[in-house]
Amino acid sequence: MRDIRALPLGGTVTVDSAPIIYFLEGHPHFAPRYAPLFERAEAGDYQLSSLQSRSPKC
Repeated sequence: MRDIRALPLGGTVTVDSAPIIYFLEGHPHFAPRYAPLFERAEAGDYQLSSLQSRSPKC
């Protein structure tokens, strides 16, 4: 992950599901790495968006 201070204020950041899961489950290595991203979004610096992946139909 790049330095989140470089993200433009007021924009939308698309986040993969893995960082969300790491943060919510308190992963010992990855949760602290992504915490600033979620904290800044909660503070209103930007909005988060997540894409839902779908399995191809067989």
